[in-house]
Amino acid sequence: MFFQKSKRNNKKMKWIIVFYQIIVALPEGEIVFSGLNLGNKFVKTELNLSDNFESKDDCEDKLVSFKGKNKISEVDSFYSNSAKIVTDQKPLSNNKRVIINAFQCMKVN
Repeated sequence: MFFQKSKRNNKKMKWIIVFYQIIVALPEGEIVFSGLNLGNKFVKTELNLSDNFESKDDCEDKLVSFKGKNKISEVDSFYSNSAKIVTDQKPLSNNKRVIINAFQCMKVN
């Protein structure tokens, strides 16, 4: 029996920069995830920021170049892969919650 290649396998994977916000309620520790938005909507620059990139390295290079005064961290993700994320130097916090804003590259079909 022969299997046909799906059209999905013929497409090149693309990478995009996404923005998300995580809110942690204190002291309970409940985590609220705000969802994902395209990162180029939130980057303030006079240069054009591409909608997508051909590789993870290209995407993360651009992410690093736009980090400004923010902090860049390399974190372990699922399946023993690492990813670079850009976050505030200090998260926004008070006695009720901690808010973390982050940019990260994500692979899309």
